[in-house]
Amino acid sequence: MKKHFLLSFLILLFITACEEEAATPGTPSEFIKGEWTCLNITTNFYDEDGNMVHQEIGAEGWIFRFDGKTMKMLAPSADGQLVEMRSGDYQIFEEKEKDYIKFKINGNTTEPHEITAISASKMTWVQNTVPVYNDGTGNVVVDKAIQTNEFTKK
Repeated sequence: MKKHFLLSFLILLFITACEEEAATPGTPSEFIKGEWTCLNITTNFYDEDGNMVHQEIGAEGWIFRFDGKTMKMLAPSADGQLVEMRSGDYQIFEEKEKDYIKFKINGNTTEPHEITAISASKMTWVQNTVPVYNDGTGNVVVDKAIQTNEFTKK
């Protein structure tokens, strides 16, 4: 009787372990592979008191293709065709329990973008960026600017 109970317990333990493993999410390096549509790139500009003073939204419809090593950024042209805007190598890495992506384009390495969310269908990056915008009369320098990129997988 004890053997049957022990055998049943071990089978149940094995099945449970397999189910947990299947539910474990993939890594950002695995999830990012494929074609992503940029929903928007939002840049918020802040004054020294932390108040948002300006916002820019753009890049809707841009396509990002990741193959495990290289990235291609394509934008829709006036006639609706996709035109390659940039391409280069990318690297995903973890630092202080956060995931980041950085690019090497034309020999220049970008500042890292923090990957704040990634799944099989959605992805969000956040990055500090140049705190300068044009208000129509000239350039305005502010305390900081944060850019958020939101994507959905095709």
